[in-house]
Amino acid sequence: MPLPVPSFAVLLEAAGVVANLGAVVLAWRRQWLTWPVGLVGAVLAGWLLLLTRLYAGVALQGLFFAQGVYGWWAWRRPARELPMRYLRGREWVILGAGIAVTTTLIGTLLARYTDAAAPHLDTFLTVTSVTANHLLVRKVIDNWLLWVLVDVLYVGLYAYEGLWRYAGLYAVFIGLAAVAWVEWRRAVAE
Repeated sequence: MPLPVPSFAVLLEAAGVVANLGAVVLAWRRQWLTWPVGLVGAVLAGWLLLLTRLYAGVALQGLFFAQGVYGWWAWRRPARELPMRYLRGREWVILGAGIAVTTTLIGTLLARYTDAAAPHLDTFLTVTSVTANHLLVRKVIDNWLLWVLVDVLYVGLYAYEGLWRYAGLYAVFIGLAAVAWVEWRRAVAE
């Protein structure tokens, strides 16, 4: 059952929506500014998720912050321009197995030792998001397919928790991820 959140959480949620939407649009356009904007979004979202007891989501925002620092560095180095590429079949298998094992372990720990609101789903979304974000940093086109999956599930989770702006944001993210996937595929084909 969702807990009531403080009134300032509405402003926190709105600011996080704006920052995170900006970061995704910038990522779709392959702009390095995605990373500093994403850092702001990670801090705001982490704070909000802490208030709603989605602890794996809080950890995710911390990881997004670390990945954002790395992404900022990696995308700002013109001499080290990362080529865009697709995952190979074996890489998909390894990613899937890693996501499954990590979700099972962390989700079980959260379910057993915390008052987490949705320990297994929250953990799956966190682990898959970290994976997708790592692929984004490395300019792997398939990151956008993982984002579509994650975004669909986050809409439901955030709606259940009463975080309607974030549910709406993730509904928009579904479309942005689909468009970005098409655009990144087109850029590789050129």
